[in-house]
Amino acid sequence: MATGTDAGLLARPKPQSVYKHGILEQYVIRFATMTASKLTPRRAVLFDGFAGRGRFHTGEAGSAERMMIAAQKAKNSTTIDLFLVERNREDFVSLDKVVR
Repeated sequence: MATGTDAGLLARPKPQSVYKHGILEQYVIRFATMTASKLTPRRAVLFDGFAGRGRFHTGEAGSAERMMIAAQKAKNSTTIDLFLVERNREDFVSLDKVVR
């Protein structure tokens, strides 16, 4: 069975991405807001050194977009600054569009 891009290799998130998304949704934002709750002002910084495209080819939110959405949801109680880094130029261009 073919496994290249023509066969849908990039159509779905890889298992490590699914795992990372679970951590982001269930732990990271809660940890950031809990940690910042003792600070004045309430502020936290999250850094993703492997941010990727921000969104999959399917239109599904990637980890960077999920972090941005979660930070927006938390904005009433905590300011969360995101630093998103992507080394691959093509992926960075895509990420930049998602950020904007």
